[in-house]
Amino acid sequence: MTPDLQQEFQVLSEKARQHLKDVPESESYWHVFSLWTYPSFAPASRCTVHSPLPRAKGNQPFISFTTWRSDLDLEKLRSPVERLKYPKELAPTIQDDVLWLEESEVEEVEARIRDLSIPIYLGQTTVLGCDGTGFEFRYDKLFYGISLHWWEDQPSQWRAFTEAVVRVVKELEDRRTQKE
Repeated sequence: MTPDLQQEFQVLSEKARQHLKDVPESESYWHVFSLWTYPSFAPASRCTVHSPLPRAKGNQPFISFTTWRSDLDLEKLRSPVERLKYPKELAPTIQDDVLWLEESEVEEVEARIRDLSIPIYLGQTTVLGCDGTGFEFRYDKLFYGISLHWWEDQPSQWRAFTEAVVRVVKELEDRRTQKE
């Protein structure tokens, strides 16, 4: 990839990350939680669990899966000749999917992570690395919430929490792919 194509991919990456970070607001749903996954050499994604607000009678909870297909976008920038096949202004290739749930399933998912505790102050880190997967988790309620980010399975003090969250999302992702 030429330097100008590398720069274009960097700009495209920033747009894609911003798209993943921006969880759409809704008048009839609240976001139970979101988990972002940023692998070094695979598409980044966001999984968000949505539950209907009490005033939204008849609405069903769901999970939205949003993935930036960086693999497809990289292919568009493989060479200057390949780049000519696409529009001048590239937009990130975003894939969206939905898995509908029952309210009891949302309650069960929330209960699995609700009672896990993690220490907030961990001191100095001794972990070093450059490849791997970064994660971010956000849980919001009306008057409180939490946002955490971590790399791979670190910090070790958060391992029970991070493994539980990643396992829940993996199970939901498996259900989504089975319905296809």
